Parts: sequence; C-alpha cells; structure tokens
Amino acid sequence: MISTLIVASASLATDTTSPADDLSFAWSSSLDGALYGAISGDGQSALITDDLSVGTATITLSVTDTDGEVGSDAIVVTIEDGGEEPV
Repeated sequence: MISTLIVASASLATDTTSPADDLSFAWSSSLDGALYGAISGDGQSALITDDLSVGTATITLSVTDTDGEVGSDAIVVTIEDGGEEPV
C-alpha cells in the first residue's frame, strides 16, 4: 500500500518590531510532529512534503519574532491511503 500526497502550503508573516528575514518559521503535524522541507525567507515560508501519515491531522505553522513572541495558524487535512503501488 502507498500513501503519498504532496502537500504544498505557503504563508506570509509580518511583524511590527522584527525585520521579515529575522522571523523563524516552524511547521508541525498533530500526527507526525515537526515537518521539514520548508523554504523560508523574507517573511514567507513554503512547505512541500510527501511525508504525512494517513489520517486526519492539524498542520500548524508557528512564527517566532526576535522578541520571542509567537503567532500561529493551523489547517486540518485528511490524508487517505493511496491504494496499491503500481507494478
């Protein structure tokens, strides 16, 4: 069985006290923990992954500024089993 899905998500963050390049982005899944593969810079972050577990998960993006303040947002996604792998 295979369960591959490419999930791509892009976000933009701004802060009144920290330059955009100084913002830190962290993506996570309620099923899989920390998610890696994001490209971040200039206040933007894009996550592309094919490494999510089957099931319903909350995907969260947390952004931390230079003062240690954190903002976050989340979406709920459902990953279904992709069926048999082609022979």
